[in-house]
Amino acid sequence: MGSFTDVIDNITTTLEDDTALQAFCADKWSRSLSAKAAWRKRVEIGLDELPVVLVTRPRTRNKNRHEIRDADHTVMLYCGFNQPDRDLILKEQIRFIELIENALLADVTRGGTAINTLIEDSVNDEGKFAPACFSVVAVEIYHRRRE
Repeated sequence: MGSFTDVIDNITTTLEDDTALQAFCADKWSRSLSAKAAWRKRVEIGLDELPVVLVTRPRTRNKNRHEIRDADHTVMLYCGFNQPDRDLILKEQIRFIELIENALLADVTRGGTAINTLIEDSVNDEGKFAPACFSVVAVEIYHRRRE
């Protein structure tokens, strides 16, 4: 396996290419989902950019053995959408995250770029900043790099 950047690329492509996820976004918010590998502050994301999933990698736990460089990588998905109707936020937030998880778990090897993908925890902002609503999903990815 190569660089972990290949895994990040696979995640963004997987999310943008998932037909069920894109259909949901089009149906609920009349927009296509955009997935990006980016460090952005929430206040830097405009309503016109939603729905979006920002992918980051804040932590790595190395398990180096001999010439094999194994590591567990924590990938954070910052998942946002725009919903002015507060009565719809909760159910849409739940379904949005379910579809993101489904897309990621359809291929836990990330197209052969990883050994395994596990969905860990998620938390949402409880609509405090509506109409922009965000959830954060922690994903653990086991990756082996050989050079």
